[in-house]
Amino acid sequence: MVEAPDMLVGLDLGDQRCHLARVALQTGRPEIMALVSIELEQLAGHQLLDEGRVIYSVRDDLVTVKKISLDEVVTDLIDSAARFELAQSLLEDERKFYFDIIPTGPENRFLGTITRRERADQQFISVLPDHPQSDTKDQEGLAPLCRARAVALGMGYLSFCHRDAGELICLADFTDRLVSVCFVHHDNIVGLDRLKIDSFDLASDTGIGKMAVEFKTMVNFKLTSLFDNGVTVPLSALLINRDAQSDIGAGLGEYFPNILGAPRINTGFFSEPSTANSLPLPDYLVALGLTVK
Repeated sequence: MVEAPDMLVGLDLGDQRCHLARVALQTGRPEIMALVSIELEQLAGHQLLDEGRVIYSVRDDLVTVKKISLDEVVTDLIDSAARFELAQSLLEDERKFYFDIIPTGPENRFLGTITRRERADQQFISVLPDHPQSDTKDQEGLAPLCRARAVALGMGYLSFCHRDAGELICLADFTDRLVSVCFVHHDNIVGLDRLKIDSFDLASDTGIGKMAVEFKTMVNFKLTSLFDNGVTVPLSALLINRDAQSDIGAGLGEYFPNILGAPRINTGFFSEPSTANSLPLPDYLVALGLTVK
């Protein structure tokens, strides 16, 4: 299978299902060609994977996030300098890890993510063992590209969504076991976090209430950390990937009154905008964010 460098496929892997986003870059502006949700066993050989570079999501509990502050560096060398800083924090060969560098706004300040290659690749190989990108022996060659779900969530919002009013936005993407959390300030990702929720009974009001308390505690702690780093504005919106009128939305609304909503994907990015009307678009935000370079 020949890869088309201008065709990217975001593959957001869940426990039972996955979400795919096929995005074309020929015109310089991303164009959403298709969004599909399928069961994992139906993924191998799916036509949306044809002739596209696959970028897959990695669970946030497999990712380490670090803050990076660089001295003045020539623009062309920023990425390599940031990666060097991340590598220096490791006790093992850096080739055993994937790195991702995210600008936060202020010059020479970044967030970096570190993911162990073996654990990340295992997710990809388990569902697509015969895919060309599953050959990870050549670590410098065709090793699969991947990105933490929380990072992809923020990238998807910044690249494909209408902006919400306010300076500081919290995005939260719920799966069965984890919530991926991303904070966006002035169109930059400034914070990443996660919350383990598989111990809560989200089918009951009591379980949702307990989860909401934990979520509020996590957000408050992160806001304090952001304040210490110069982000001093209050939270203006909490956007979750489920209907704000759902039980989870109602539970969170008690602790985040008047700021709860959902991300609004701009249908102008679709090759056929009319197809977007029948899709739960926020569910595909992570898959779309995986395609952002």
